[in-house]
Amino acid sequence: MTFYLYYYLTILSLLVLEHFARSARLFFARSARLFFVIAILLTIFISGFRYNTGYDFFNYVRFYKYHLPSDIEPLFAYSIKLFNYISNEPQLMFFSYSLATIWILVLAIKRFTKYTKTSFLIFLLIPGLFLNSFSTIRQSLASVILFYALSFLILENRRLMFIVLSVVSAMFHYAAIVPAIIFILGENFLKKEYKKITYILLILFSVALYHLNIAQLLLSFTFGRYSAYMDYIHNVSTIKIVVSNLFVLFLIFIRRCFIKNATDIYLLNLVLIGTLIINVFAHCTPITRLSYYFLIAQIVIVPKLIYSFKDNDMKLIFLVAFMCYYSFMIGNALMVDLNLASYPKMTPYENYLFRR
Repeated sequence: MTFYLYYYLTILSLLVLEHFARSARLFFARSARLFFVIAILLTIFISGFRYNTGYDFFNYVRFYKYHLPSDIEPLFAYSIKLFNYISNEPQLMFFSYSLATIWILVLAIKRFTKYTKTSFLIFLLIPGLFLNSFSTIRQSLASVILFYALSFLILENRRLMFIVLSVVSAMFHYAAIVPAIIFILGENFLKKEYKKITYILLILFSVALYHLNIAQLLLSFTFGRYSAYMDYIHNVSTIKIVVSNLFVLFLIFIRRCFIKNATDIYLLNLVLIGTLIINVFAHCTPITRLSYYFLIAQIVIVPKLIYSFKDNDMKLIFLVAFMCYYSFMIGNALMVDLNLASYPKMTPYENYLFRR
């Protein structure tokens, strides 16, 4: 866990250095940007060269070396075959997927917001996004591709581009089909702002569905490898559920500060949907991973909220408050991981280049 502390402090230091370098005009703009580039490269290095780290690490090694399931997504299967032509070392797969995930993420962030550095840092601090990418390499790549695709849909109304990229996303992870359909068919509903009571009732209704065990009925329609989730009962931590719901309620109640257009409303509603998914499927952790196709939207709207205040002191207060919130989330996730008896997991971190 100490390794992750040093990593996050290093990333934070690099981003702060860039901010002050720009403010003090110590470097030309392009030179100051070097600090952010180093932060990105360091993240790719940490993620891409991980070794024996991540819950599915050995599963993916087995996929690479021995056997690919017949029902695995086609683009993942083709990529593995291509990598095998190049090398029989599975690290090539981990590095390539990490590189693609972070690269496409940065492209998407730049399309959505000018607060690139803050959005990137928040992504790293959300356990289900960055840390999960160590395990769910197919879904993580699919989620950032779909997030990138979403920018074409809601910013430019380029539906064809959205559909093409959505298909690419789904060919890496079939679960991407669900959010992609919701994104495009629910566009008119997602761009509407609703009354506070409506949001509250939706949250309460999702909790009621959890207690009615409606998730078991929905899971009965799954197929292939996903049908195994029927027998996988593992509750999401109560802390995560409570904090996630309080977080989205906070955004809803303060939305007047940062909601400026239909795109902002759309993204806020996506965060709500992600929270509802966590509530309904709280007893089945693998299914709650679907929520991160929606929760990734917070990396855009939270920085917009932080920097919506004209007063610099208010900006600093909200920036520190949100960083404390996300730091608590990542710290709690790592502490839970640290106490797990299973292996491999996220802790301790090992690096391929410095493995024992």
